[in-house]
Amino acid sequence: RPARMFRFHNSVVSRNKVDMTLFSKGVMDDDLHSSQGCCISVSSFTKIFAPGIRLGWIEAPHHIIQKLNHRGYINSQGGVAPFTGRMMTHAIEFGLLDKYLDRIKLEYRERHQIICNILEEEPRIALLSRNYSSKFNRAGGYFVWIQFPSDVDSLELLKFSQEEYGVKFMPGIRCDPFASKADGFNKFSTTQSGLVLKSCAWLCFADLDKDDLVKGTRKFLQAFRSFAK
Repeated sequence: RPARMFRFHNSVVSRNKVDMTLFSKGVMDDDLHSSQGCCISVSSFTKIFAPGIRLGWIEAPHHIIQKLNHRGYINSQGGVAPFTGRMMTHAIEFGLLDKYLDRIKLEYRERHQIICNILEEEPRIALLSRNYSSKFNRAGGYFVWIQFPSDVDSLELLKFSQEEYGVKFMPGIRCDPFASKADGFNKFSTTQSGLVLKSCAWLCFADLDKDDLVKGTRKFLQAFRSFAK
C-alpha cells in the first residue's frame, strides 16, 4: 500500500478527498485513524455543496491534527472562517448536505455511465475506471481514466483533436509526478509511470449537460479514430 511506503520513508502524503467523497470509500481511510499514520486527507465543500463555499476540512492521524491545532492561523480569532463554518454546520446537522450529495452522486453516476457507454464502442480504448473491484463501486466523481494503444501519444492526439474537432481533454502527462515543469508539461518522463501515462487521458464529464456530453464524447471518438487509423 502507498501508506506503508510513505511510513517506511518517514514521509507524509496528502490527497484531495472530494472525488472520493463522490466516488466511494477511500483507499487510505484506515491509515487516517492509525496512531502511526502518515496520510492527510484535504477536502472542500466547494465541489460537494456550492462553488462559493470556500471552506474545507482535514482528516489525519491524531498526532498530525494536534500539530495543526497549535498553528496560530488555525486557532486564532475564532477560526479560519467562523461564519461559513457555522453555516455549513447547520447544513450538516439538518441533513441538507446529505440530500445534496445524494442528488449529485446520482447525476454524476448517470453521466459516468453515458460517457463510458459511448467509449466502449471503440475497442482500442480501455476504460481504466471500470477496473475497480466491487469494493469501489462507482458512485459519482468527475473524471474517467482511459488508455489508448501504446503507440498513441496523448499529447499529439490532444493537439489533433483540438485543431480538427474542437475537443480537448487532459493528457496523462499532466498527472505524471516526474514530468518536467520547466517544459510546461510537454515532455513525458522516461519512468515507468511516464511511459504508461503517455498513452492515457483524463476525461471530465461533470461540467457538461448530458446532451453536450454525448456530442462531445462522440466527437472525441471521431478524433481518435481519425488520428489512430
